[in-house]
Formats: sequence, structure tokens, C-alpha cells
Amino acid sequence: MGKLFSLMIVLALAFLLADREDHPLVGRVREALVAAVDPASGIIPSFAEGEGVAGGEHRNVLTT
Repeated sequence: MGKLFSLMIVLALAFLLADREDHPLVGRVREALVAAVDPASGIIPSFAEGEGVAGGEHRNVLTT
């Protein structure tokens, strides 16, 4: 996951806000996010900084 995936997440959120949950991108992003959760920590690890809250990316680490 990287910048392209971050962009896809933003686009999927825009579709949800526009009441377009049926758009294929929304389902693909949802599945990818669920698959990315680390079972041991319960968070999606930051690939830039490593695992854990201390290595999390900016504000997104606080959304759990």
C-alpha cells in the first residue's frame, strides 16, 4: 500500500459520501483495508515507518 492506495481510499470515501456505495471501487477498497489489518496489533501498519502506534502515520493512527 502506498500513495496510490491512499488516493483510492479518498475516492472510495467520496463515493460513499455521494451515496454511491454500490461503486466497485468502494468494495475493492473495503476488502483491501480489511485484509491489511495486522491481527496481532489490530491496526493497519504503516509501511513507511513500521508497526505500532509509535511508527504510525500522522493522524490516521488514532482512528482505532
